[in-house]
Amino acid sequence: MTDSNRPRYMIVQLGRIGDLILQTPMFQALKEKFPESELHLLASRHNHHFAHQHPLIDRVFVNTKKAMQSLKLFYHLRTTPYTAWIDPKYHYSSESQLFARLCRAPIKIGFNQNNRGPFTHPVISGDEYKTEHLAAHCLRTLQYLHINNTNIRPILYVDEFSAVQFNRFLRNRHVEKYYCVNISSNAPDRGWPWDRWVPFLKTIQEPDRAFIIISAPKHRQQAIDISTALPDTHYYPTAGIIDVFSVVSRAEMIITPDTSIVHIASAFDRPLFALYVNLIDFYSKFYPLSTHFRAVMHPTPGALVAEISLEMAIEQFQSLKSELDQHE
Repeated sequence: MTDSNRPRYMIVQLGRIGDLILQTPMFQALKEKFPESELHLLASRHNHHFAHQHPLIDRVFVNTKKAMQSLKLFYHLRTTPYTAWIDPKYHYSSESQLFARLCRAPIKIGFNQNNRGPFTHPVISGDEYKTEHLAAHCLRTLQYLHINNTNIRPILYVDEFSAVQFNRFLRNRHVEKYYCVNISSNAPDRGWPWDRWVPFLKTIQEPDRAFIIISAPKHRQQAIDISTALPDTHYYPTAGIIDVFSVVSRAEMIITPDTSIVHIASAFDRPLFALYVNLIDFYSKFYPLSTHFRAVMHPTPGALVAEISLEMAIEQFQSLKSELDQHE
């Protein structure tokens, strides 16, 4: 069978990087069902970075929103025969509708508003599955293709060059075992106050575990300040999400506010200590999928991460550590 005759499936994810990570089980489910197929991904400017190196994806198209590149994308969608268009988004999106209308696939899976839209196989509103994890929802949309896979853990891979660079960093600092600590959040309501990080880490630090601190570029100075305030604590300047995979995949535990790093930890099944806003409906769709984790939130509904006290964080960490010790 020539490449031009291979079945092609377009998977769509125009949102955030965490959403795309939670969609990765779809890649494997499709490849297992249709091993001769090509998997294409239509991604956003914000989430495409790791997809180019994902071995289950054959081609990545990025919605850059730049005029010339958009025209090329429109032309490709209009002229390329796809077997199916798969967009698991469970609410209305004018962007999703536009791209789906351009594609001529006989099967189009997506969300139609008020039962009207370009999708031949409608996705049910997220309001009807309030407690369903996003990864499970994405896999459920494949039932239209007679796929009933239930393995919802994300599927990510470590880049070889990135791993070599990180291994060199560890060797130079004589680090063997470490906890990965991400201090950054992508929203103000998910951030933990800077003045709690050092006393928290100082309390939980162990003689045979280093801390590797990572952060978003805008929080680099805070990360450096934390690393210099504690012994055996090192700031690792990740160049992008690919480097985060390398750090997370080898960590004894990941400590982080609720970000996409929660889902990266789940992909590598690393123990996880995560700080959450108390929004139960949101948590139900994005909770961690690691075997061992603590999702810490203040008991008041709607409480922000900043309302999690130092004492509560320490108590919950010790609970998780006790659980891990029992499983060694």
